[in-house]
Amino acid sequence: MFVVFLPESNTPTSDKEVVARYFGQLPEHAKSMGLAPVVVFLPTNSRPASMTKGERRTWRTMRCEMSSVPITSFVTPRTVWQSWKLWRRLQRQAPSSFDVSSALKPNLKALWPHFESDFEDSVRGTASVRSAMLAVGFRSAIKAVRGARLVVYPFEGQGWESLLERACSAENVPSIAYLHTIMKPWDLRAHTALREVPPRILALHGDHDRSELQAVAGIAESNSKTLTVPVEALRYGYLANSTMSQSRVLLEIQVLVVMGSDCKNSNHQFAAIIDEIRRQGKPWKIQVKTHPQCPSTASIGPETQVVSGSLHEAFAESSAVFLCGTAAPLDSYLYGLPTAALIDDSGYSMNPLEPDDSYFVGKTPAEVVAWLTSAMVGPRRVPSAERFFDLSPGFAKWEKIIHDALTAHR
Repeated sequence: MFVVFLPESNTPTSDKEVVARYFGQLPEHAKSMGLAPVVVFLPTNSRPASMTKGERRTWRTMRCEMSSVPITSFVTPRTVWQSWKLWRRLQRQAPSSFDVSSALKPNLKALWPHFESDFEDSVRGTASVRSAMLAVGFRSAIKAVRGARLVVYPFEGQGWESLLERACSAENVPSIAYLHTIMKPWDLRAHTALREVPPRILALHGDHDRSELQAVAGIAESNSKTLTVPVEALRYGYLANSTMSQSRVLLEIQVLVVMGSDCKNSNHQFAAIIDEIRRQGKPWKIQVKTHPQCPSTASIGPETQVVSGSLHEAFAESSAVFLCGTAAPLDSYLYGLPTAALIDDSGYSMNPLEPDDSYFVGKTPAEVVAWLTSAMVGPRRVPSAERFFDLSPGFAKWEKIIHDALTAHR
């Protein structure tokens, strides 16, 4: 059973295409191992009881090429009742805001007002209600999938992942968390998750992720709880067969803008770079890859086009890439396209790349546009992906981790 997000899509898509954004061709390979892949979709905004209008539209128009179902299907009157009982138990057992404040040291007590509202929402507010419903919903989903033998989900350190891990444990079904994207510096969510509710098995697809987790999260100290296993990269497998070359020439200059998960900052940077391109009168064709967890930006005008499908399909038609926020920092760079971003005003860079002849970080949109103008006519190179991803052909390592997980629970 694969658990992934259901994004809003402006164009028709299929469940197979959405799952491939996280797991590549692994579901298809699972069939050759005698397994039947099933997909459980989470609404992108994490509301377990209902979907947004856009998500409902996506689900209605989605081509079902796999066995797939949204988590909302498991929110029945029975699960709501069970969720309410779970939520009430939390109210009785959780400390009050006053108790937490009283237990803090004097130098930390001054910070409590900044976190008190989040604490109340997590324990007594809407966030706690969603958590209770997801906790019961996951257990119901695992029970409903008859003969469920393994759950695989994308690891990002989000709260729902710990609920899924607990549901798998309660139903005695093994699970594998896969760090499907690159581990970024300052990614405190993943660091916290590995300490508080660590996954039993964490699949890593490159040495960079392991070194980042060891250096900052101290994963070596958690080996008794989390087994880290090397696997082949899935969504990045296309890099092994990249056809990018210095001699590639497109009929027109096309810049791909990739939006990040920080919706507000991403939309702000998108508007800034589009305004600068217009101001300089660049005759560039602009394509936009929106982030599945963010609503479409209002700044998208008639001269820009929203692209669907995978990133690497968009790369084949692009001359350069601009990253909004921390969006996909390695995809275009390792593909061989000139890649640019704006400096993060916070000072906390979430990008593992250092600027070089293929990657540029500008202080202003004008600097970025100037660099892209020059880079698109200069020589190209395809950087090595070896430090970041295991691009070994096939699924030998994935087969082993899946076989071992299934065997251990017989």
